Amino acid sequence: MSEYDLTEKQTFYLYLSVKLPELGIIDRLWASYQEDRDKEIQEYYQQVSPFNHPCGDDSIFPTIISSIDPEMFMYYYRKRGGYLISFKLIGDPWFICQFNRTKEVLESTPHYYTTVINEHQRKLSTIEKARVLDRVIYSLIPYHSISSLMDYLYTRYTMYKNMKLLYAYPLAVDCEGELCRFE
Repeated sequence: MSEYDLTEKQTFYLYLSVKLPELGIIDRLWASYQEDRDKEIQEYYQQVSPFNHPCGDDSIFPTIISSIDPEMFMYYYRKRGGYLISFKLIGDPWFICQFNRTKEVLESTPHYYTTVINEHQRKLSTIEKARVLDRVIYSLIPYHSISSLMDYLYTRYTMYKNMKLLYAYPLAVDCEGELCRFE
């Protein structure tokens, strides 16, 4: 989403203003839409809440909270694990960055990975990192499911952070905003 895209509310009002000339009706429709959406979201979270099903002695937190069903907790976590991983990736100051040279110059060097590891990095803002991560995810979607894709990215992050692999390099864009090679 670019900075010039319309918000959900703006799109809603724009579309209905063409069809309905009365602004009061559009306001009531928007309020009704928000209420229905919020109710649907609340029902979803109540359905998958790990506190929903008492489990007795096989609780994973018997001394703290005795009513968390381990299966429900894992079901709840699996749906949110990707979000938690993406927060960790975006939170690192150097794992998602920008290089000073163009992608073509970097790829024309004889030892691409050595060049990328030694390339000067520019820090990105949190929103810029989120956009880069979004582009990386969309480039990998045809080859992976979302859960395996997030596991793959987290493994890359762990190798980068712990320096387990000599050629562990960041996810980056070049000086023109092009996504650099990262496979």
